[in-house]
Amino acid sequence: MSSSTQQPVLSRPAQAAAILRSLPGLAERLRASPPPSIEELRELAARLKELLPLIGDGTAAPALLSNAAARAALLNVLAVALRQLLPSSAGAPGSGAAREEELWLFCYTSVAFWGSICCSTLLTCKLSPLHSKRQLGFLLRLVRTQPLQCCALRLADVGPELLSLQQAEGEPQEGARGRAASNAAARAHDRQQKVVCGASDMLVQSLPLVFALAVPLDAGGGPPSPHNELGQLWKELASAFRDSCMLEHVARTLLLLLLPSQRVQPAGDGDSDNFRHASALGSIISRISWMASFSALADDAFPSATSEPSTLAAALLELLSGRCVRHAVLVLGVAALCAADGGPSYGLPSELLRHVPVIGQREGPDGARGEAVDLRHTNGRMVLESLAVENMVHVLRRGVRSRPPGRQGTLALLLRVGRLVAASGRAHLGACGGSAEAETTAHRECGGSACGSRSGSGCSSGSGSGSGRSGGGGVGRRQEQTTVPPQLPRPPATPGLQLRLGEAALRPLFNAALEGAMELCFPARPAERPERAAARVECWQLFAAYTRDVLPLPLDGGLPCSPVQHLRDPGAMLPGAPLPASPPPSWADALAGGWLPCLERLLHRGGEDPAGPEMRLAVSAMALFLPDGEPSTRAWRHFAVLLAYGEPRQAAVLVATLGKLLYAADLSALLESTTADNWIAAAAAMCALEGAVEEWEAASGAATFGAMTAALPAQSAANWVGPATGAQAQFPWWPQQLQALASSMRAEGWDADADGAEALAALLQSWEADGSVGVDEGELAGAEVGAKVEGGASLQKPMGLLAAWRHVEECSAVVKIEQRFALALVPVAEARGALHACSC
Repeated sequence: MSSSTQQPVLSRPAQAAAILRSLPGLAERLRASPPPSIEELRELAARLKELLPLIGDGTAAPALLSNAAARAALLNVLAVALRQLLPSSAGAPGSGAAREEELWLFCYTSVAFWGSICCSTLLTCKLSPLHSKRQLGFLLRLVRTQPLQCCALRLADVGPELLSLQQAEGEPQEGARGRAASNAAARAHDRQQKVVCGASDMLVQSLPLVFALAVPLDAGGGPPSPHNELGQLWKELASAFRDSCMLEHVARTLLLLLLPSQRVQPAGDGDSDNFRHASALGSIISRISWMASFSALADDAFPSATSEPSTLAAALLELLSGRCVRHAVLVLGVAALCAADGGPSYGLPSELLRHVPVIGQREGPDGARGEAVDLRHTNGRMVLESLAVENMVHVLRRGVRSRPPGRQGTLALLLRVGRLVAASGRAHLGACGGSAEAETTAHRECGGSACGSRSGSGCSSGSGSGSGRSGGGGVGRRQEQTTVPPQLPRPPATPGLQLRLGEAALRPLFNAALEGAMELCFPARPAERPERAAARVECWQLFAAYTRDVLPLPLDGGLPCSPVQHLRDPGAMLPGAPLPASPPPSWADALAGGWLPCLERLLHRGGEDPAGPEMRLAVSAMALFLPDGEPSTRAWRHFAVLLAYGEPRQAAVLVATLGKLLYAADLSALLESTTADNWIAAAAAMCALEGAVEEWEAASGAATFGAMTAALPAQSAANWVGPATGAQAQFPWWPQQLQALASSMRAEGWDADADGAEALAALLQSWEADGSVGVDEGELAGAEVGAKVEGGASLQKPMGLLAAWRHVEECSAVVKIEQRFALALVPVAEARGALHACSC
């Protein structure tokens, strides 16, 4: 053909405009009588196929949404085509021959497929605000054409046929021999091929549209008002999903296709099809789960049981409670766990698990992610897609406890997810060179507890006299605590496959799994099963593992959930008073789970990096910034229980860490710690010392604050760690430091505090001139007597120290901030000296 007769090549906008102009006429022909011919159906399918890439690249999407006739035509085409494919529809026109009927159905299937793909692509385009509003209106009209109901009816029709194939697989064929048997087998094979391929094709046609309809359920900005267009869409979508039972039909069809007997899919790669089906179903369920969660959160604004969010949340949770949906979610989730850690399958047949897709992404050397792959057919370093595990956790937490896997099975799965998160964090740390330190820390924390437990019986008798001073054998009680060894993840099920979750999924997945597990095993109950107590201990172990292996990663978001919330107030803990033989029940689980070394590590790292997550988590765990109650009392009781009943060496390390924090603390920063944002690690030690004084004064009502301040820190430290505290503890607050402190305070106008600091400096200078800066237990024993002696130039320790304290106290009795300085000055100096001997 000559160039003069060739048609000019249209630009992409011109192609889009031409197709959109033709759509209304083609749609009208589809609805006319007599029905369209096969050629007309083919032309319509071809037009839709040409339109699809133009929508995808943004060329046709704005024009289509701005063209009311084209929008209506596309919706009408899809509605008519879907209804023509329903089982109750009339047969094909014309001769009625089987071949022509199949061809006619194929053409309608093609129109429905390309129409649904065009609609789903249009709904997922990123558009301007104006076109996004029109996009929302198009989606609302699409929902009202009932595509979910039509797709569900088609899947409902194919379900019994798939079940019949499964039943026929197990029925023996009797009396069939030779050629007859061969012919019967061939017919059975052909029928199986037709049914299986037809069911898979229906999922291919349905899932993209269902996924596109679920796109608005990704409520990143929170739940919409039930009175605006988006809120109305949420409500109608929930009703459409509920009335059609679409998720149940999709889940049942997918499960039947995964059965070993349904492996004949010659029309394509059956594994690839099932991989795409599982991926789409997982994404849809994830969006509905988020929608349900956001709707439940909105109940605070709409507290009535009949309010829109409450009703919507209940309807969405009902969608996820269907038997097939739950089973599909559990199968996909357990398969992902088995691939990651090689653990048990909880009764799922291994033959079935071999055919369940495991979705992930290949990870490059630089950490970049590739396209989605089926992890069953890969090896090397891979990132496990978290959707399957997240959906499983959500369904387990919202499910009925009497249904499989039951209460204990649910608890086991949730704890297993927590272990996977910790192992993934450890792998990410290894990639950035931090795994060696984490492994050393884990070995020290876990191994130290176990070692302490083994050696406890041998040490308790030898330390009886030492523990008697503190009220009855605290060391022996500490060593009786049972330490449950941590359960490490098993090796991957596929040799050479290294799986881990992506960093972004770690914190939300850990929170959901640990919260769900704690709902099942906290608090302790009388006559409970040993498994429940062991699960509580493992919750503490998982929290410690998270703080060690995941928290150091540069993750966005808040802090993880914590079992600290389940610790109960142990009541008054008086220094030196007799203690019960065993810790309070909630604290026994914490000690066995490693909370003592975990808290020490958080405080230690918080002292090194005050702006780091460890600092914020330690402050949050101690609840020092909460307005209700006295922070000092909470801190004192928290430390007192851990140090009284914890493993002795771990307790000594905690005391040493507190001493180091106090030694390095800036006094002004220490006193200004009033909120969660400006607390420093040393404030925990300061609060504990203040709380001990307050506890004692509240109980006795007789001891003077000055005497308690001088006697308590060193004496209680000696009781906590026994011989670890020397008789000649040194005071690192040298006169030069106090004089510098006085100068800085006077420069800021705090003259009263400067006078107190100078008085203490003069006192300590006199001690230095005498050649001694220590204080022994005998001198501490006379502290209360010495408190009654007035201070002077020749005062002896510790009476001189107490007199100087009184001077500071009297000088700062007016301004609140000065009172806080006076309150902290001597306890800090005394505690630093008392704990300095443990700082090794």
